[in-house]
Amino acid sequence: MRRVHASVNPTLFVLLVALLPGCSDNKANWSNTDDGKIGMLMAGFEDATGRVETLQSAFTADAKITEADRIKYAENRVVMGGPVRFENGQAIIPVKIKNREGKELGQKEWIAVKDGESWKLKSAPL
Repeated sequence: MRRVHASVNPTLFVLLVALLPGCSDNKANWSNTDDGKIGMLMAGFEDATGRVETLQSAFTADAKITEADRIKYAENRVVMGGPVRFENGQAIIPVKIKNREGKELGQKEWIAVKDGESWKLKSAPL
């Protein structure tokens, strides 16, 4: 039986071993913070506009999302426009609204509230 030996640069190996665990730990910790959870909510928002049920899951239970609402959200792109502010148990999210061609249509503030361990949108004007 023949054995194959791979040659690995020792310096590169030490660098990878030293850096990779730290990177993954930082990412895991960030996603468990309120800022991280808001970031993940916003990052998945555009994908959620594909179906009313999926979009509804981004909102609080009392926000009743209709097909007309879904279409309005799907016709636009929403990007975070600055840092999130936390006041009185709410997250105030500055957003930039853009059309599908990328033209900025305006800026709004969306409001999210904590729902268990996650955040849900309470108000998201276009």
